[in-house]
Parts: sequence; structure tokens; C-alpha cells
Amino acid sequence: RRLIRRASLHGRVLGIRDAFLSAPVSIAIRLLSAWHPDLEGKRDHILHVVADEERRFLQTLTRGLEIFENLANRARRDSKTISGADAFALFDTHGFPIELTRELATERGLSVDEEGFAVALTQQRTRGREGRFVSGIGTSPELYAQLADAVPATTFTGYDELRTTSEVLAILAEGGTVDRAEAGDEVQLILDRTPFYAESGGQVGDTGFFRGNGLLLRVGDTQRPYSGFIVHSCEVLQGAVNVGDVVEADVDEERRLHILPHHSGTHLLHKALQEVLGPEATQAGSLVAPDRLRFDFRWPRPMTDDEVREVQDRVNAAIWANLPVRNEIMQYDEAVAEGAMALFGEKYGDTVRVVKIGDWSKELCGGTHVQATGDIGLLVITSESGIGSGIRRVWALAGAAAYAYLTELREQLSDAAAALDTRPDNLLNRAQQLSAQVREQEKRIEVLSKRLATAEAEGLVRHAISVNGFQMVAEQIAADEPGYVKVVLDALRSRLDGGIIVLAAKVGETPRFAMAVPKALGQRGYSAREILGEAAKLAKGGVGGGQDFAEGGGRDASKIPDVLRTAVELVRRKAEG
Repeated sequence: RRLIRRASLHGRVLGIRDAFLSAPVSIAIRLLSAWHPDLEGKRDHILHVVADEERRFLQTLTRGLEIFENLANRARRDSKTISGADAFALFDTHGFPIELTRELATERGLSVDEEGFAVALTQQRTRGREGRFVSGIGTSPELYAQLADAVPATTFTGYDELRTTSEVLAILAEGGTVDRAEAGDEVQLILDRTPFYAESGGQVGDTGFFRGNGLLLRVGDTQRPYSGFIVHSCEVLQGAVNVGDVVEADVDEERRLHILPHHSGTHLLHKALQEVLGPEATQAGSLVAPDRLRFDFRWPRPMTDDEVREVQDRVNAAIWANLPVRNEIMQYDEAVAEGAMALFGEKYGDTVRVVKIGDWSKELCGGTHVQATGDIGLLVITSESGIGSGIRRVWALAGAAAYAYLTELREQLSDAAAALDTRPDNLLNRAQQLSAQVREQEKRIEVLSKRLATAEAEGLVRHAISVNGFQMVAEQIAADEPGYVKVVLDALRSRLDGGIIVLAAKVGETPRFAMAVPKALGQRGYSAREILGEAAKLAKGGVGGGQDFAEGGGRDASKIPDVLRTAVELVRRKAEG
């Protein structure tokens, strides 16, 4: 995306104002297809994505240029310099590189505070690093790097067991290493062996407990902040722990068992999306948790309801086929040659772990999985939405979470059916029946409202006053919804030929106003929007509309009489003036 936007910006600098990148991209595909054969097969998709991204960016760029011109006009009046904060806002929000801001400013005889821009950019990057690094005990990435030279790599045993006897190799607290931690301390522990899975590939880290002789620690999270070792974030609940102690590392088994179906479910979901949408629907991120899964993928448009249903059906068909789930350690090149999906942006070593689900799905993955798809039980897609340009997001539930979700839905259906005095299996028919009845009642209400408005209009005509040869009605009426004010006004128009009408009503606790001016008086300069707009200010309100009709509201219903009097006075002044 950054490359596409920079190319588009440089095109604008060269004087190209319209979208143009599809042409050079098409040439690049032709030139590179000899080395990358997949490019030609994906030509249409690539050109579509590039064109769509360029179109979106040009819209953003146009808005950014408008903002730049406002900033430039302000700079001309003041310091002749565009501030660093403003230059950074253009960069951060509208994609303006500092080079473009500098060039545009120079063309207008202005300068840019590039030192201030650099400070703002540094502050943003610092906030980003702080946001990415989570450590309640203040451990720095630099300390992890130092420990990597002194602490042996952690052996992960969690594929085969959830309880392991381990030695404490290091204790981290308050930004450094310590030899001992006691009850109440929050620390990070590094062990020689652990069954705790460290957060990776979208799968959340394991939780559980470390136990020893009079010792109990609760593990709240497991991470791999540096290649080679696994860090457990703990709270010491009982006793004291020392470097060199032997502990029983015990994973929360129930939580892990709920994670497994969600992780295997993401693999099935990925494969089904590619079968239904096409191979371009590739993973762009994921979350695998005990209670849900999230799957982000590259796709340029919303999925249809039929596509969502088809993906869900394919996933569940694979689940109910009870396909075996196998893990193999392979050479990276060999795995890719066999068709294993490698995620774009992920870093892989020469040796990789391949998760195979029957003959259907094959991905490079280091996560934990069920032994067969039947262990998942069920997968339910709960939503599909967009999260950015060309990125879609699916939320889904698997296993026990899916069962709980459907059980809750069934209870809600039963409650809704009971409220509508029908059976759950007849709920749709009952809802359609009641909807038809409501529409019929609404029609009857509309007819009665018009009859009532007609009767009320006949009474209001008798209160008309004469202003410079034409009649005017300015009255407050009773109304229980805003639309009724206009219904009465329309009924009154046909009975007050050539006159001005101003009506007001208190609807709930707020005032509502409407005004009509006949065409002949409009041609003489009477404007409903101007007259009612000025009067409505007394009720802390405003109106919209035009010369012949305007309506609006306010916040102070007690001022309705004042608004009506003022409207009459404004009409009389216009007549006298």
C-alpha cells in the first residue's frame, strides 16, 4: 500500500491528476511473469486491487490538499511556516510524505518546521513501541537480548503433555534479573522446559500454575519475547521461588482444550474461504482464544450471505468427516513444494512444522491442534465485516463456545416466541403476520391523523390575522409526534389561500416548528427559512428548508409563545418595510 501511494504521489508531482497505475502494473506483470508464473493468473485481481487502492488514496489526497491549502493560508498570515505538528498530521492522517509537504510549501513561498515534524514522528514511534511491548514488571527488550546469551533455549513440551517438571533458569523483576521472589511479587520466569505455549501465530499464550514444595505461582500469560526462550508472567501466591528451584509447570487444561478447536478451525476456515472466494483470499491476521476465533483475510469486497453460508457449510462438512490432523517436521522448501500454505510476512527457518488436515488443508504452523476434526464438533460464523482497505474480518466460534452460542440463541428464540404467543418454529410467520397488522394499523392511523388535522385546520383558520392584505396563522397545536405538525400545516394550506402559516407544538419535552410561505409571497421576499430560523433561536433551536417551507426544533419548549410572536413581528416588519 505504501508503494502504491508513493507511486501515485510521484505521478501527481509529474502532473498526472487521474488514476494511472494500472498501466505500469500491467507491464510489470508481463515482464516478471517469466520468473513468477502466478502473476499472470492473478492479473485481474492484482489490477483490481491496485486500481481500488489508488482510487481511495486519490480521494484522501484530494481532501489532504484542501487541508494543506488551509494550513498554507494560515501560515501566510502568521509565521510563513507550516508547523511540525500540522505537517505530521498531514503525514499521519492523509498519507502526505514530508517531501510532498515541503515541495508544496516551497511553491507557495513557505517553509516547513521539519524539526518539529521529526519530533512528532519520534513520539509516535515511541508510543507504538510502548503499545506493542507489554510487561507489567518493566522488563526491556534489551534485557531479553542479554539473557539470550546467558540462558539456554527453552524446550517446549506442550505438544505432548500439559505438565512438566522444570528448573527455574531466571527470574525477572523491576527491569532486571533477581535470584528470589516471594509471595505478592509479580515476576517473569524462564524455565529449561515448559508445556506452556507462548503466544504466536494468533494463538494466545497458555495460563496455569507452577507448584513446588510450599510454593504456588499463578501464570497469567506466556510469551516468546526473544527467539530461543519462553517467558511466563507470574504472581507468587505462596512461598518463595529461587533460581535453580524445580517446579511442576501445570497448564490450565480446560482452557487449552477450548483453544484447540478454535486453532484447527482457523485452518479449515482459511481453506474454505479460498475454495469459495478464490486463492487470493489469504490470511492477514488471526486470534485464537479459548472462547472465540478471529480470522482476517485479504479480499476487496464484503462477502454475500450465500458465500458466508457456503464457507460455514464446507468447514462443518470437514469437521463431521473426522479428518485426521497430523503434524510433520519438514524442510521449508519441501513443505512449500508440497503445497503447504506459508503466511505472507511470517519468518520461517529452514525446518518448519506442517499441520495437515486430511488431504484438504496443509499449513506451516507451530500452534496446538485437535487430533481429528471431529474433536472440533461444530463451527459457527457469527460475523463478517471490513476492517480496512482490502481486508475482511470473520469472527467464529468452535466447539463448546459454538454450542453455548446456539443454546443461548435457542433460549432467545423461545423467549421471543413466548412474547409473541407462538411456537419457536412458527416465529417467522408470526412476526410477518404482526408486521402486516402493524402496517395496516399505521395506514389507519395516517387516515385518522389526516381527518383530525383537517378538523383542526378548520378551527385554526378562524384564528387567522390580516397582515398587509394577506392572512397569517401563527398558533400552537397539540402533537404527540413531530410529523403531525406538518400534516396539520398541509391541511391548513388548502384552507388559507395565499396566506402564511407558522405552527408550533411541544412533542415530548422539546419544541417543534413548521412554516409555509405561498409562492406569490415568496416572490415578494418572504422566506420561511429566514423568518422561522430567526424566531427559533429564542427556543435555542434552528430550522432547515427553503423559501416556501421550513421546519425544525429547539431545546426550550417554554419559549414557544415567544417564537410565534416573533415570527408574526418579522412578517409584519417585512410587510411594512
